[in-house]
Amino acid sequence: MTYHDTFEEFCMQIATPSAVMFDDIHDLTKMTNKEMAIVLLTDKPVDAGRSPRQRAIEQRSTLTRMFKQAEPGERFASFFNDLSTASLTLFSRMLDLIMQRGGLDEKAARKELETHYAGEAATAMCNALEAYEIDPGPYRNALEQIRNRELFDESDRAPLYLMLFVATGCLGDPRQASDIVEGYVNESGISAMEFNATTPFADSATAQLRKKPGNTRLGIVQLAPAEPDMRVELLSTDPEGTVLGRDPGVAHCLYVGDGTVSRRHLRIWRDSAGHWFAQDLGSKHGTKLVRADTGETLNVGSEGVEVFARDILALGSGVTRLQLLGVGIS
Repeated sequence: MTYHDTFEEFCMQIATPSAVMFDDIHDLTKMTNKEMAIVLLTDKPVDAGRSPRQRAIEQRSTLTRMFKQAEPGERFASFFNDLSTASLTLFSRMLDLIMQRGGLDEKAARKELETHYAGEAATAMCNALEAYEIDPGPYRNALEQIRNRELFDESDRAPLYLMLFVATGCLGDPRQASDIVEGYVNESGISAMEFNATTPFADSATAQLRKKPGNTRLGIVQLAPAEPDMRVELLSTDPEGTVLGRDPGVAHCLYVGDGTVSRRHLRIWRDSAGHWFAQDLGSKHGTKLVRADTGETLNVGSEGVEVFARDILALGSGVTRLQLLGVGIS
């Protein structure tokens, strides 16, 4: 047996960071590799021919060989969507599936995800990194940063753990993954302190305090009926906002809904102080809002109601369900 054969056997026996990621999310939520690839991989061609997403979903062997089993360093960042946004999209889908599967409320489901990705899943990822002789120190340091970070909203912690896990699994590089989490935390304004994954948390006590910004940017993702690409659509920050419906017919609009959703159903906008609001536009079957932090369900009327990241909007009969996501500041 040659050295090459022995090394190939060695690699086949050890899960890559990417395989750890795919298998863990599948075991936890029963999402398929294809469903995950649709969220994570870009639909833009990176060379002559099909995009990474097309290649992965059309050929199962390509998904396995090029992404799941590829060793660290064999993939390029250009293969992926923006991994902070993709991770938030994935988190929303996973949260929904765990709530359905276990009959949990959102608070309990978030806690389950937080515990898993701060503990068992993190250990598995560090073991995979070590197996490929990659220093897991940056990963462990980022975990400590997330664990000790003061957040304006405690529910933001679980998505950060998943973001670190997913970015490391995709790129095979915990330093790059830490940079992605750091960039998201510092730009989104979810924390009172700067995130710095390059030094231990105890050494970053002099980080500057930052005020919660009044210019948070929101996006929206359709949870049901499930869109095949789980695409996050940015909401307009212009004064008129974004109109949602079956046929909105305005400059800033999103086409959503089943037969119970009106042509111009809902408007979402940001005021001059940076607060976001949703307003039902006289739809026939109405709009309900489910608060992410309390689970409280409210009717959205013509007077408008303030909305926040992670809130869920149910349009018409409730078949069309949308979730708001924080996607940075602007």
